[in-house]
Amino acid sequence: MKSRLPKCRNLRSWFNKKIIEHPIRFTLIISLLLFLGAYIFLLILSLIDNMFKDCTCINFTRFEGGVESWFSFYGSFFGVIATVIVGIITLRLDIKMNQIQIASEVNKLTLKKIHLYDRKREFKPSIWANGDDSKRFMLELIFSRFEPYYSIEINQVLWGIFDPSFDVLKQYKLDIQVAKVQTPDKLKVYISFDDIKVNDRNNTEHSFNYFYCIQRFEPILMPAYEKQRQLILKLQLENTLYPLKKDKMFVDFKVKVERGGIQKGYVLFIERDCQLNIDTVF
Repeated sequence: MKSRLPKCRNLRSWFNKKIIEHPIRFTLIISLLLFLGAYIFLLILSLIDNMFKDCTCINFTRFEGGVESWFSFYGSFFGVIATVIVGIITLRLDIKMNQIQIASEVNKLTLKKIHLYDRKREFKPSIWANGDDSKRFMLELIFSRFEPYYSIEINQVLWGIFDPSFDVLKQYKLDIQVAKVQTPDKLKVYISFDDIKVNDRNNTEHSFNYFYCIQRFEPILMPAYEKQRQLILKLQLENTLYPLKKDKMFVDFKVKVERGGIQKGYVLFIERDCQLNIDTVF
């Protein structure tokens, strides 16, 4: 039973996605399938009738009313198609309303502060005094209080380098370990990771170590794209209020950050821009 549930959810997600993206095409395909189904059904009845045309006991395959019966059948059939079309329109409207509701809830997720700790320089948050110190860097993300019935998981963290037009020139996936501390008014997420591996010596400025010490390289003279980075958090949100409903949302939390100086043993990241993209809401 458990193995069938994911397939059912995937089928429903595909179904809902097609209704939203291609409503007219989806409606035409459903109508065509219904028409083909009715045609195949009538063809089977016709074959049965030809096979047993001399048998008087089998007459359920025949329309004794002639042409009038066929007109009545197709009139009812097109009535069914009209009902299906109305049902698809209603379902699409319901999905869109659900998307709007989810989007309004996700927009409540606000990132208040970002701190970067470097354990090699013996900086780490006091709350992490007895935590795992196997990785060099740690990001402390402080979110404002989110809906308590949503669980938040961080599946992936990406570190992006900009080109002069602020498009992402290079993106690095971090090997992360995540821990969370939740209080009544905020959610703190601690992401531990080692510095990215830069194969090209000309790209050493892509590293976290460089960004941590960027004040040594006269950032005042740098263009904005050279002293800013993109931090992408791939989040998984799940509504725990209804335990039987296992639908999940996948959200890309994109933050453009700039180094804001060292404060109390950590580097402060200043948020310059933030975007929320909901990948999946079904």
